[in-house]
Amino acid sequence: MKIEKKVILGAIGWLTAFLIYNLILFVLIGNMQMTPSFWCSYIFVLVAFLMQILVTCVTYKRHGVRPRDLFLGYPISRSAVIYLVAELITGTVIMLIPACDVKVSFIIQILLFGVEVTFLVSGLIAKDHVEKLQAKDEARVFYVRNLMTDVQAMAQYAGNPDLKKNLGRLAEELRYSDPVSHEALLNAEQFIADRIAYLDTCVRGRKEEEAQQVCALVRAQLRERNMKCKILK
Repeated sequence: MKIEKKVILGAIGWLTAFLIYNLILFVLIGNMQMTPSFWCSYIFVLVAFLMQILVTCVTYKRHGVRPRDLFLGYPISRSAVIYLVAELITGTVIMLIPACDVKVSFIIQILLFGVEVTFLVSGLIAKDHVEKLQAKDEARVFYVRNLMTDVQAMAQYAGNPDLKKNLGRLAEELRYSDPVSHEALLNAEQFIADRIAYLDTCVRGRKEEEAQQVCALVRAQLRERNMKCKILK
């Protein structure tokens, strides 16, 4: 898989920042004793940088940010930066205090790390939920458009002018129907789909009178369904 240039540049940028931080840190630390609390904090700072690089690779490898990517593209990347800044400040202060107890250092920074991991996991869960909801909405939009296409095909096939006109009206009503449904309307929508399938049989079988009746029934059911959609929102 080809790695995008901006991903490589982003990772290099964060690695460069980490190297610069190391140079400044070890100049400041000088001959001061590198205690266990120092190395504990240093490891957490390293983890913060690695996490930022990982988030950069995940969020910037996409071509544009769609609405369903927001949990992945914006809050998660922002939280990683906030965590990095918080860890740099906390870790550096602890590293510059040789007397700091390693247990205190570990507890403070594991709490910071825990908050960040919790946010990342919850953000990914929320993103997955948003994507599932959008997939359902797309399926429902396809459901309405598919029925409309079927009715338009029937109108082209129908020989009776009145039937052709009624089928055209039904297609228009389907076109402007609310594409977002509700679970409470699944049975009603399935009934409409079944009646349209039967309507197609009637049209192709030249049962024009029966087709007119089925068409009128479907239009009435569709209006009732659209009215309930508005109420249930």
